[in-house]
Amino acid sequence: MAEQQVKAFNIIYNQLVPVLITSVSIHEAFDPQITKPPDNLKDFRAIWDTGATRTAISKKVVEGCGLVPTGMCRVKTAGGEKDSFTYLVSVFLPNKVCFSQLRVTQADITDADVLIGMDIIASGDFAVTNLNGKTNLSFRIPSVECIDFVKKPPNVVSVGDKELRKVGRNEPSPCGSGKKYKKCHGA
Repeated sequence: MAEQQVKAFNIIYNQLVPVLITSVSIHEAFDPQITKPPDNLKDFRAIWDTGATRTAISKKVVEGCGLVPTGMCRVKTAGGEKDSFTYLVSVFLPNKVCFSQLRVTQADITDADVLIGMDIIASGDFAVTNLNGKTNLSFRIPSVECIDFVKKPPNVVSVGDKELRKVGRNEPSPCGSGKKYKKCHGA
C-alpha cells in the first residue's frame, strides 16, 4: 500500500481572533482517481467549528455551485432538530488540501458560507495557538503525530527550533542589568 502524501496549511491572523475563518473552494463532487481537479472552483468563507459533527453549506453555496440534492437527513442545531438537504461535494481547504467526495448538509450559517465540522477536522492534525497577540491555525492530513503540550518539560518555551528556559520572577534579568527579572523586564 502506498504511503499517503501529507498535505497541510497554516494561517496566521494578525490579531487574536474569537472565530476561525478561512477561505475554501467548493465544487460538485469528483473522483480524483479518475479526473483532475476542476478549474471552475467557487470561493467561499468558512468557519471552523469543533462543536459541529458534520460540515455544512449555505444556500448561497448551493446556488453558486448549482448543486443538486442527493438526499435528506435529520440534523440537530442550536435551534432544534430539522430536516435538511444533503449534497455530495468536493471541498478545497487553503493550500489545495482537498476532500473530494464529502457528504454535507445545507444549513443557515451566520457570518460565513461554509461550516467546517469534525468530519474534516478529525481526519488530521488540527492546532490553534495564540502567541504574541496573533492566532495561528495549522491543519494537516493525514495525522502524523500526537500534539501534546503536557509532555513538554516545565518552564520551557519552544521558539522555532530552540527551547528557552523561562526566567523566574526573582532570578536575575537575562538582559544583564543586575536587577531581578520582576523589577526589570517583568515589571
